[in-house]
Amino acid sequence: MTVEDTRTGTGGLILAWQEERATSSTMGFLAPSTPHPPSSDPLKALRDDPEGHVLVLSRSGGGKNRSCVMPWLLSHEGSALTIDLKGENGLVCARFRRDVLGHEVHAFNPFGVQQQAFADRGFVAARFNPLDDLDPDSEDFADDCMTLAEDIAGPQPSGLPDPFWHVSALSVVASHIAWHVCAARFVDGFRPEDRTLGGVWRSLCAQDLAFRMATILDSHAHRAGFPEFVREEFSNFLQGEAEKVRTSIRSTATSLMRVFSSPRIQQATSASDFSLAALADPDRGFDLFLVYPPERLASHAAILRILLGRSFMAIARRRVMPTRPTLVVLDELPQLGALPSVKTAVTLLRGFGTKVVMSIQSMSQLRGLWPLDHATIIENATLLNFGNASASAARDVCSQLGDIDERSLLALDSDQLVVHLPGRPTVIARKLDYLKDAAFKGFDDNPYYAGRRP
Repeated sequence: MTVEDTRTGTGGLILAWQEERATSSTMGFLAPSTPHPPSSDPLKALRDDPEGHVLVLSRSGGGKNRSCVMPWLLSHEGSALTIDLKGENGLVCARFRRDVLGHEVHAFNPFGVQQQAFADRGFVAARFNPLDDLDPDSEDFADDCMTLAEDIAGPQPSGLPDPFWHVSALSVVASHIAWHVCAARFVDGFRPEDRTLGGVWRSLCAQDLAFRMATILDSHAHRAGFPEFVREEFSNFLQGEAEKVRTSIRSTATSLMRVFSSPRIQQATSASDFSLAALADPDRGFDLFLVYPPERLASHAAILRILLGRSFMAIARRRVMPTRPTLVVLDELPQLGALPSVKTAVTLLRGFGTKVVMSIQSMSQLRGLWPLDHATIIENATLLNFGNASASAARDVCSQLGDIDERSLLALDSDQLVVHLPGRPTVIARKLDYLKDAAFKGFDDNPYYAGRRP
């Protein structure tokens, strides 16, 4: 069979190969179907809305990387931000995006996942210092510092007896971030390595934090250009709280920042080898692979929250739309938790030229993440379903789609998937396969399979 060029069209992702199928329509539902024999006619590339999001429903081992993520990274010409568990997507696709598409490509890989394999492909682990994106002369400086602090902390834990400690700790973290951004203007010999989140961590762990804050105010607060935000937050902490309360707030603040006690994370955030502003540039091809081992997702989620939050902020400040949308691939979305920045991206950033791909294993996971918004997300996203392992899971999908039955989902062949585009009938189509389909070329071998294909 031949296939059409996957890099034609208006920017929509190629989702599957659409083949004519003999179907029955019992009770208005699609029934299991038998494809016509192969022919020399081109397979039709089934594409989504260029500005729509995509929800991939696939159980573990369902083949979403081979049939979705990697084909998209080997065909989508816009910029891309990819959460890359185990580094597979970057190892297979990064060199294509750099050498064939001509993009600037970086792999943020703080734990050295497949470090030698990346080096063999010409990629060294990139560093990113979030403080480099903060402008002390901007009117938004205080707000940007608070947003970064919230990204570090994540959602406020439910069931807290008193949110005072969490909110107060955020103010301490944000004000220290602001001070470390501009301290070199006031302190001779302020070390560059302290203008980092590792530096903020060390300050919060100082033996007498209150004395240090008071010294900063006494020595520098009267000087021109000293941030009013720092002055106010330091003063509130010192004057408004008793010593025991300050100790508890400090303890909470250091717990929020504990990920930056890691030497690996301090090194990965010690400087910036790229700017996230490039991700939002409509005239520039820029790709970032966030390589993270699955076992670090929970303990070190703050780093992903920061990078995603700063990326979405940069995109939201676009003033010119890109020709092709920026692709954001959120693999294993439930493992990231109910990130506010992700919800914002899904619900608001569509109008800023962003296409978000969300990967889940069941509808119940999506409901658990966003109990109040999951229906809106489903209604406005293209759904790819790789089949269901149980009748109850199939019924859950059928209740959302409304025009396909449980039997059809359970009877999918191994090379089939269900595609539902908003406002269109649900169809059964053939999966993409970057390893076998002639449309996808230029990829590298996956070292996880050591010479054998997955």
